[in-house]
Amino acid sequence: MISLEFCWREPQAKQWERENYRESYLNHQFSKLDEPTKSVPLKLTKKEREEERKILDNKNFKLEEQKRKDRKIKKRALDEQRNLSEISRIKIEKKKRIEFEERKIQKIKNIRITDKSRIKEIIINAYGKNKRFEIEYENVNDEFSRRTISDIQITDEFISYGYSIGEHFTATCSKRGEETPFKTERIKSIKLL
Repeated sequence: MISLEFCWREPQAKQWERENYRESYLNHQFSKLDEPTKSVPLKLTKKEREEERKILDNKNFKLEEQKRKDRKIKKRALDEQRNLSEISRIKIEKKKRIEFEERKIQKIKNIRITDKSRIKEIIINAYGKNKRFEIEYENVNDEFSRRTISDIQITDEFISYGYSIGEHFTATCSKRGEETPFKTERIKSIKLL
């Protein structure tokens, strides 16, 4: 006997399917449907085709917009990576240059240099570094003196008078006890202390 049920839920329907409940109360065996399915060409009106195109265009626009955003994000990430690698490369080069200058200074320590171009190079390299040098200097009156100088400064003032970098500089002089201007060509020898 079939009981009357007004409302059933999915679990109940699944149970009935397992028990072939439908087949039992209809007294019929259902076979599996093996009909081939056909797709029917859709006849759209002009207005429907326009709406369909708008939807597709909007989807394509959104896809292209997303692709553009993704490309921007990738480009920004690559640019940041390049900038970081460039910054680290610059830092490494700067560190190597400083180490090279320090080795050059260590090589000349306790050696008296008399070559004019080498003296100029030493002065330029010592700019801004707190190094002390002993120099033999010939003043305007052709008098020789031995001085200890430190805090070498190369200023724009000398360049504005037509001197090239390193031809003229100021330094703290032990003889005078104050900042004194020096002309590189008058230095006869230099020694790092």
